[in-house]
Amino acid sequence: MSLALAQKPVVDEFNSLQRVVLDTYENGELAHIKTVKELNNCGDTLLRFLVNECSTDADCTDEGTAIHRMNKVISQVKGIRNTFVILQAKVYVP
Repeated sequence: MSLALAQKPVVDEFNSLQRVVLDTYENGELAHIKTVKELNNCGDTLLRFLVNECSTDADCTDEGTAIHRMNKVISQVKGIRNTFVILQAKVYVP
């Protein structure tokens, strides 16, 4: 008789703030991610960035800090987007 090896349950390696990012991003499509290895292998660098911004190692320990960081990200991304809009409006002359 062969016995199947019991698999150890995967422990969620993320803090509660990171879990909010994972559960919310892309309407929760990547909420199944439980480990840093899975995150690094998901191919979504924006998600990895946002999760890392909310890490305890990055001194993000409460919702207020997370909100501040997300506001900063939004501001920076809007600035980059606005620059692209300006560049697109210019007529390209080789």
